[in-house]
Amino acid sequence: MSECPIERGLWGILVENVRYKAQKSDKVASEAASKIVVSSNLPILGAEFELFDNNDNVEALVALSPKKVQKLYAKKLDTLAKEIKVLQEKTRRTDKAVVKEELLSKLLSNLNEFDRYHSVAIIVGVKDIPKIRVTKASIEYQLLELHHNLDSLELAAKYFSEAFRAYSAIYLYPPKVAHSHEITPFAKAFSLHVKPYLQTTHNLRRAKYSLIGEYTVGKKGLIVSYDLIDSQRHERICSKTITLHPKVYKQYRVKAKNISFDALLHDGVVVSSSLKTSLATNKGTEDLLFTQGEEIELLLKLNKMGYYYLVGYTQTNHAKLAYLLELNEGTGDERFKGFVNADDANHWISIGTFTVEAPFGIESLQLIASNKKISKLPEHYYDEKSGYYLIGKNPQEGLAKTRGLIRKKSKKQEISEAVLLFTTAK
Repeated sequence: MSECPIERGLWGILVENVRYKAQKSDKVASEAASKIVVSSNLPILGAEFELFDNNDNVEALVALSPKKVQKLYAKKLDTLAKEIKVLQEKTRRTDKAVVKEELLSKLLSNLNEFDRYHSVAIIVGVKDIPKIRVTKASIEYQLLELHHNLDSLELAAKYFSEAFRAYSAIYLYPPKVAHSHEITPFAKAFSLHVKPYLQTTHNLRRAKYSLIGEYTVGKKGLIVSYDLIDSQRHERICSKTITLHPKVYKQYRVKAKNISFDALLHDGVVVSSSLKTSLATNKGTEDLLFTQGEEIELLLKLNKMGYYYLVGYTQTNHAKLAYLLELNEGTGDERFKGFVNADDANHWISIGTFTVEAPFGIESLQLIASNKKISKLPEHYYDEKSGYYLIGKNPQEGLAKTRGLIRKKSKKQEISEAVLLFTTAK
């Protein structure tokens, strides 16, 4: 069956032909009468149709009789007017942004419907059409104002995700604070609220797109910006920026806890002109947030044969530590040292898989590599309370000792360094 509107005087697209390809017979006409479907860009109520033969087809002429449909349109407009009035009242009474947004959206939809039926009602001669005391422009302005002053995380997540809903297999990163690698409690909460509205994937390798974000803390609120990146071409597809009212994040910490140490760790990275090092996880290297019970696989890569060791930095509510990471079951300092042979160079090597457990906080890993055998490690001692081989009394002191050791190396010896920062949460 195909439908195509025809003009018939005053009715315009209110009249349609519905055509069935079939042999003409009384039976065909009877079946056609029972299956007629009337559609239009404008709403049709009480339509009548007349069947007639046209060669090998059965056609139906659909028309509206003003006297017969006036009551139908008058009743429909009255119903819509009452619904609009109720929605207006509910909108005025609510203080919740999420509820207000839903009510305003329904109100705008009902106003659009009222306009559609109103157009036909005038044509068919309906009198005493209800007066609507609210305009679409005023509702659209309220929605715009609401979206630009988002004061609930639920509404912010819903509004923000609209720009990316057409895309699938998205790997969503939590937004990071500008100039920091830490994932704050707000960043975690924001990504958790956005996720249900998007078609995401947990597997970074299977992701078609990456959604990467950053936010800055301003006097009047937070400015959150995200870019959707094509995973194959590494090109930006689209962007979205929203401003959040302080009410949205008042229960979350938004500022980086240890931004000074973060900057110190990353800004002091030693880069060799020859020896190159990389440190990563099975979920990438940026904006890393791991939750309780989640397994993390640590990976490293050297571009040539070399030796290495790792220093870990833990900053939680309970402790701030710098420690040597045990890599094998050797004795003495050898348990902390690793080696990459020529065959494994330029390949990612798994250091091992770790399970995220309490205490939770900010974790950093520093990879130190050399083309010469490492004869000396930073001074360390075993701490029974923490179970770590500690370096210094805190992360800053541990970092200073590690970097100080690097600078004492011979110029002939190539040293390279890579760092990785991630956040763990319950």
